[in-house]
Amino acid sequence: MLSTAASNALLKTIEEPPERVVFILATTNPERVLKTIQSRCQKFNFKRINSEHIYNHLLEISNKEAINFEDEGLRLIAKRSNGGMRDAQRLLDQLSLIPNGITKKNAEELLGEVSENDLLNLIDSLIKNVPDSLIKSCSNLYDSGNEPIAILEGLLNITRDLLLKTVDDNYSDLFYTSKEFQPEIERISKLINKSKIIEWHRYLKNLEYQIKNSSQPRLWLEIHLTSLLKLEDQNTIKNQETVHDEELRKDKNLISTKENLKL
Repeated sequence: MLSTAASNALLKTIEEPPERVVFILATTNPERVLKTIQSRCQKFNFKRINSEHIYNHLLEISNKEAINFEDEGLRLIAKRSNGGMRDAQRLLDQLSLIPNGITKKNAEELLGEVSENDLLNLIDSLIKNVPDSLIKSCSNLYDSGNEPIAILEGLLNITRDLLLKTVDDNYSDLFYTSKEFQPEIERISKLINKSKIIEWHRYLKNLEYQIKNSSQPRLWLEIHLTSLLKLEDQNTIKNQETVHDEELRKDKNLISTKENLKL
C-alpha cells in the first residue's frame, strides 16, 4: 500500500489528471485507500469465481496444452485457489512441469495439504474415545512433515464439513474434503451430534493462538486433543449423574406417594 505522502501526491494527480488519462486502481484492501481518493473514483467490487467455473477453465487449458492430469488434482487446485483464477493458473503452471503431470498427490504436496485420510482417522479416534489411536494419528501426521498449525487447520475444516453434513446434505459442493472421502464424512456425521461438533470447533479455535505462540506446538496439540477425550468422559459422567438424580427423584416421589396412601 502507498504511504500517506504518496497517497496525497496521487490525490493531487487524480484531482488534476492529464488529458486522455484514466487511472485504474486495483486493491484487495479498499478500506486502506484514503477516503478523499475513494470519493473521486467509481468503485467496482469483483466477486470470487465459482470453483466449478475455475475447474472447467483449467480443464480447457489442460486439454489444449496436452497436460497430463487427474480430475481430482484439477478439482483440488480449483477449490484451494479461493476464487482466484490467476492463483489457479499459477498452480496449474507449476504442477504441469512435474514429469507425471497434475495428480492429486502432487497438488497436495505443492499446497502443503494435510492427509484427509489421517485427519478423518484422528476425528474417528476422538469420537470413539481411543487415546492410543489418537496419539498414533497425530504422530503419523507430524512425521509426514505437517506442522501442528496445519493439522489444527485441517481438523477445523473437517469439523466444519461435519457440521454442514449434519445441517443439510445439499452443502456437499462447499466441503473442504474431496469427493473421495465424502462417504466417510457421511458415516462419521451419523456418530456425532451438532452440539458436540460446535463444542469441538470452539475448543480447537481457541487452541490456534496457543500453538502459534508456543515453542512446543506439537506438545500443545497432543495435550489439547487428548483433553477432548477428557471432555467426552466428563459429559458421560454428567449424563450418568443426571440419570442417577432422576432415579433418586423417582424413588422419593414413590415413597411420598406410598405414605400418602397409608394416611
